[in-house]
Amino acid sequence: MSAPDTNLDRQKRRHKGPLWGIWGGLAVVAVLFVIWLAYAMTDTTPETEPVADPATTEQSEVPAEDAPTVTGTETTPSDTEAGTGTPPAAD
Repeated sequence: MSAPDTNLDRQKRRHKGPLWGIWGGLAVVAVLFVIWLAYAMTDTTPETEPVADPATTEQSEVPAEDAPTVTGTETTPSDTEAGTGTPPAAD
């Protein structure tokens, strides 16, 4: 079925405001997208300061006061306490 009253001039007049709103919203989104692209394409690291590579940075050799001393070899209780203590109780 078709509409009984198709006055195109009245429909154009009534739809003009919402259509301008849609175009305005699209324009705002387009401007924000261009601003975001410009921000994303800029280099944020300054050229004068070198970026430290974590793989090549040297660690401090001075341990903290409360830090445990690590010798580089892991020992288990069975290595250091061999033959000491009591055997486990039999169930």
